This record gives sequence, structure tokens and C-alpha cells, in this order.
Amino acid sequence: MRDNTTALFGHLPDGRRVDQFWIGDETGISACISTLGAAVTQLWVADRQAQRDDVVLGFDDVRDYLRNPFHVGVTIGRYANRIANAAFELNGEHVALAGNVVGGRHHLHGGPRGFGHRLWDLVAHDATSVSLRIDSAHNDQGYPGNLTLTARFHIIDGHTLAIDYEASTDRTTVINVTNHSYFNLAGQHSNSVLDHELHIAADRFTVTDEDSIPTGEIRALPAALDFRVPRRLGEMIDNPVLMATSGYDHNYVLKDTAGEWSTAATLTERRSGRTLTVRTTEPGMQLYTANHLRSDSSKTGKGYVPFQAVCLETQHFPDSPNHASFPSTVLRPGELMKSSSHYQFGIVD
Repeated sequence: MRDNTTALFGHLPDGRRVDQFWIGDETGISACISTLGAAVTQLWVADRQAQRDDVVLGFDDVRDYLRNPFHVGVTIGRYANRIANAAFELNGEHVALAGNVVGGRHHLHGGPRGFGHRLWDLVAHDATSVSLRIDSAHNDQGYPGNLTLTARFHIIDGHTLAIDYEASTDRTTVINVTNHSYFNLAGQHSNSVLDHELHIAADRFTVTDEDSIPTGEIRALPAALDFRVPRRLGEMIDNPVLMATSGYDHNYVLKDTAGEWSTAATLTERRSGRTLTVRTTEPGMQLYTANHLRSDSSKTGKGYVPFQAVCLETQHFPDSPNHASFPSTVLRPGELMKSSSHYQFGIVD
């Protein structure tokens, strides 16, 4: 592990260089951010014995991030999560997107060439922060508008990884950005998060159909999805409510509007003592327990398996462009989209 340095990660097939940037130091948390996908490739956090470990899944080879069908660690855009039938209406016009899920019927995580599979440009880097930018052309994956998105990753007070997004466009479009890190607070050699305890500060979720597309209904949480009282992720993993998604893959409604800060969730791993508290300006959060994760590649050489990690994806709601009652994801010329999420690490009492 190297802190406060820039390192060559590899090269793309066309020869372009991929770099990684360290932020933070060994007195607190430290993170490694890649220009490919604006990905969090490493995140080192101490346990109650002051032993540091990497608490996010990832890969040692840049080629694995190029493939990366599970979006491990990357920044998702233009639109996180699903858009039904890969289409929506905007300003009275039909917008057709690139389909890449359920046999190409729907649009997921920005499409087959979403931001998580692209090379970002360095804006600035110092000991505690790195800023990356991506420029997305009009009709990129079907989205209207030339859009510029900046992601700033920075360490606050030695124990919080903050991610701030800003975006602008030259014509009306939609945008919904998140980070897709897979967390395991027990460290790299743990193969399950089902003993992690989770608290989610929400009492509602967006109901979905058999393709995980929101129906438009927002409903009170059934017992299997209710984490208002902290409990183990594995406690109800076999509940019939979760059969359709093979585990947790649900969008929780944190609030009805975006922009104001709220605490979304707290994740606790008792053996190490590590805790993670997520705060965000976003109105929703997708809980995903890596239900379908399978990879022969990993940092340990043993590969990755289902339920080895958990994603806490702060976001606007899935398929918002097709549901006028959901918080809007529309961005217009002259406006600036701003979104922030904080991942604060601590030790359980």
C-alpha cells in the first residue's frame, strides 16, 4: 500500500494510460481511485486492534475493470440503476437508449458503454483529494446533450471518504450518478457479509416488477426489507419476499426530495469492530447484497462469490424519467447538478 502517490495501473487496448491516485494516509483511512471508471479500487480502514485492511472488492488487473460486468467499485452514469424499455419521454420527445439488461430490453447503469467502463481525465490531485472529469457527447448511449461530469473524492477528518458530483449540460437531459463499491468490513479474506448488521433509516421502498423495474408505487416496507431496527443481513435472506431478486436488491426511499443531507444507513461488522455510516443528499439508496456476483478474478486470487459484499448505492430512484411522481432527474442548460455522499468509518462501542 502506498499513500499520496500516483501510480500507473495499466493501459487500455488503444494504448491510453490508466492511473491510480492515493488519497489519505496510514493515520486514518486511505483510498485508491482509478481513472478507469472513476473507481474506488482500494479503501484501507483500521479495525479495533488498529490493524488495517482493504474493505472494498476490486481487481489488480486493469483488464478486469474493462470487463467488470458487476460494476465493481466504479462511478455509474449517466443513469444509475434501471430505465424501463430503455426509453422515456423528455420535453415531448421520445428518447431511446442503448439496452443492456434482460436481453437488451431495459437500460442499466448507463448502458453498455456507461461511465464505469470509460477513461476519465484528471482535474486535480493532492494528499487528501482527487478530482476526475468525463465529457459525454450528445446521444452518448442515447442520452441528449453534451454533458460534463466531475467527481471529487476526498478524505475528511481522516475517517470519511466523501464523494461530490457536479454536472452540466448544453441541452435538457437526465442524470443519476452513484458509486458502486462493494463493501466487506471484515476485509479481503472474508467471503460473506451476511453476518454484518445493517440499519437503514427508511420506512418505504419503490415496488418493482419481475424485471426489477419500478411500477411507480411506493409502499411501506415488509418485514424482510425493514432495517429500521439493526439486524444481520442474513437474518431473513431466505424470506419469500426476496426470492425474486435472490437477495436484497431494493431501492429505499430516504426522503421525497433531493438536496438536503440525511443519514441513510449504518453497517457494522462486530468481529473487526468496523462501522460504516452513509450520509447523502440523494433521496434514495439501493441495497444490493451481491446476489449474482461471480468472478474468477479478485485481489486475493480466490475470486468473488455471491453475498461476499454489500453495495449501498446512494441515488435518485430507478426509472425516474418514466415516473413523474418520483424526484426529478432532469438537468437543464444553465443548471448545475450537485450530489454528495459521505462514507464515514468508525469502531463500534
